[in-house]
Amino acid sequence: YTSDPKDSDVSITTCQLLALFSARQAGMGVPREAIERSVEFLKQAQNEDGGFRYRLDDPPESLFPRSAAAVVALTCAGLGQDPAVQRGREYLQQPHPPLELSPGQLAEYHFYGRFYATHAAWQAGKPAWDRWYPIVRDELLAQQSTSGAWHDANIGDEYATAMALIVLQFPYGNVPLLAIR
Repeated sequence: YTSDPKDSDVSITTCQLLALFSARQAGMGVPREAIERSVEFLKQAQNEDGGFRYRLDDPPESLFPRSAAAVVALTCAGLGQDPAVQRGREYLQQPHPPLELSPGQLAEYHFYGRFYATHAAWQAGKPAWDRWYPIVRDELLAQQSTSGAWHDANIGDEYATAMALIVLQFPYGNVPLLAIR
């Protein structure tokens, strides 16, 4: 959010890395150092359990959504076989907090997490994909309203609907970053 290194966080770093990879796919020059420094930051943010903390100075609390995002970014950086990615994938397979905090109230960053976990499963290959995608597909279809939209009281229905539709498109190869493996 600022140029202060102490303000760096996993969420923004993964977003920026994916933007750099998209720029590279579009033929733009991307400084190797920018990617290398971002990768190093993400590796430093990984916790003992394989998940990722928000900032380096924060307590080592892992959360599913940001951990899935970090695994995707590191895999896009060509580190799919790196121990950090392998530990992150193992973390994503563990049981996590409930889907709903209370009836009708989704956990924070629900759709963000579903998008990145779906992308991470796709990157990991057929066994991970076959385990994850039917679960997330059925979950999202069950959450869809009769109007065709998805609801997220924290971020908004437009975002929730867009993210759910992107997740449901993964099997069709319509997500541009899917070309990076």
